[in-house]
Amino acid sequence: PTLCGVTLNAFNEWRVKRGGRRGTQADLAKLEYSEWLAILKSLFWDTCKGDQITNQSIANLLIDWRWLNGTQAVKDAQKELGLTADGVVGPKTLAALNKAPAYAVFYYLKAARFCSYYKIAANPTKKGFLTGWVNRTEAVKFEG
Repeated sequence: PTLCGVTLNAFNEWRVKRGGRRGTQADLAKLEYSEWLAILKSLFWDTCKGDQITNQSIANLLIDWRWLNGTQAVKDAQKELGLTADGVVGPKTLAALNKAPAYAVFYYLKAARFCSYYKIAANPTKKGFLTGWVNRTEAVKFEG
């Protein structure tokens, strides 16, 4: 079950992290915008250290990728940046994201994101999602 991109698992992770109880699909269906925004910030923006990525376009690309593919997205980005792929955005990942020309990092990671989707779409049960993933990624534009 998913509502506005928030899965029941993410919803429950956020609730438990805040000391609350796990919710049901019915609880997820009642998700308010303020909760949705808090989940986005806590589980995706903050875990990717969005405030410490100097280029907004790179931050948007990485966080959207993380939202769609979980920590595997961060691992894929780390591999492309020549780092140990641990799925955690730490000082080395931030340095790699911030040190090279922003446009180069952005387009390099965007290409890696497309490649990751084509690998996933090799699974026949996932192939039907490929067009949506590509369109979603194309919508993230570079702004210097």
